[in-house]
Amino acid sequence: MEELDLVILGAERLYDGLVTNNLYGTFEFSDFPMEDENLGAHFEKHIPAITVHKYLTAYAEHFGLLEKVRLGAKVVAAELTDENSWIISFEVKDVIAELKVFTKKMIVATGPTSTPHLPSMSGRKDFIGHVFHSGELPRRTKELKYAKKVVVVGGNKSAADAVYMNASSEQMDMLRPISFLGPAFDHDAYPTIRHLLHNTKIGRRFVRAFYSFFDKKMVKVGGYNDHEETKKLIPRSSLFWSGTSVGLFNHPEHIFALAKKGLIHVHNKDITSLGGHRVHLADGTYLEADVIICATGWDRNITLKVTPDSMSEQVLGLSSAVSSDLQVKVADAEIKRRYPGLIAQPAASLAKAQERKQVSYALYRGAIPPSLITARNIAYQGMGSSNRATLVAEIQALWITAYLDGKLSVELPDSKEAEWQALLQSRFYRWRSPNGMGFKGVDLVLELLPFIDTLLRDLGLNPSRKGGLREFYELYSKADYKGIVQEWIKKEYPSG
Repeated sequence: MEELDLVILGAERLYDGLVTNNLYGTFEFSDFPMEDENLGAHFEKHIPAITVHKYLTAYAEHFGLLEKVRLGAKVVAAELTDENSWIISFEVKDVIAELKVFTKKMIVATGPTSTPHLPSMSGRKDFIGHVFHSGELPRRTKELKYAKKVVVVGGNKSAADAVYMNASSEQMDMLRPISFLGPAFDHDAYPTIRHLLHNTKIGRRFVRAFYSFFDKKMVKVGGYNDHEETKKLIPRSSLFWSGTSVGLFNHPEHIFALAKKGLIHVHNKDITSLGGHRVHLADGTYLEADVIICATGWDRNITLKVTPDSMSEQVLGLSSAVSSDLQVKVADAEIKRRYPGLIAQPAASLAKAQERKQVSYALYRGAIPPSLITARNIAYQGMGSSNRATLVAEIQALWITAYLDGKLSVELPDSKEAEWQALLQSRFYRWRSPNGMGFKGVDLVLELLPFIDTLLRDLGLNPSRKGGLREFYELYSKADYKGIVQEWIKKEYPSG
């Protein structure tokens, strides 16, 4: 790991009022329910961020992970030896000497969101005020306390949280037939249904009609047309293209109510420059500001240094090739052939257009560098996005464990085929989720069940957890995967 920490949501990033998009029961591991009332989770309510912090800490304590974690350690580099093992160099606070640990296998679980993305803004040095990323909100209470005018740059969940903090959609279990309404790169047991919906004209017409109805319903129920300011927030393209970038209204007071009170003003304009206490916009107008909060996401980079030099980003499956590369063009042509409903892409802003030119991580099954697939000595955990993060993390962790130990129930492809499959998967999500996180990697919403099904088949486990007709009318939840680790262990070691 680049930084070893106890939990994935550290206390230093929490602040009053921060709430997740997850409802109670949708952010927990199958072997450790979030049932302790002391954690602060309540049935049918969104989970506060502090509850997630407490839950993950309790999980680590319950399973004895604390004594296996080196807190306060920062990984400096990982070196691959001639014996295909790793030398991990790391630093510990108040220890002068650099420390090393030797291991045969390494899992990089730092994720792709470690480095805040701050947009380049002309005149920033001339701005008389404070400019910081939304990730710094907990440490910037003093500046915000005395600010009279705050400009929030961005339109995502963190932007809404920042707006609500300064001005003072729900995630459910998955019904398998709903997943049919989106094309999927991975396979489930229903290829005929997916073919009819996404590879025939009448099927694609039905899918477009469904999303058109849903988009209009969302605008109506959300109250977007109730005020001139909120009308500016009406999505410019269908929810179909948004992936996991969708945010939900989960604040104590509806955020649109703040707009109706005149506390929020929406500007759909690019920032051209800063100066004094002003933020200059592309239409020639300007905004007065004491503080600028950039809710602009995170850079898509893994800052862990891997040596020797032969361990390039391309070898590690982390290359950021541009879409003009010949192999990428060939992959795009194949994606368009398989999924014709993705050809007509939604319009893009200047910033989004730049994102779409990037090529996301090309990792086999979203975890393994294709060129190193036979080495079984490295894996990446948590490189994608999902609206059911804990479920994906749990199944993927089991898959990675089996892969590293040579215990998968399927024969792995060679490095060349693995590279092609990884690139196809990468390009699929670029085309499937252009307004979401598809330019970074796997972006799972309706694609969630097929992705998990594929991992379970690789593990030699039954992906159809319901069975029979129940697959079509019963909701999939964490309970369907309870005991999945023990199920796999029993399969691999039947004698105990």
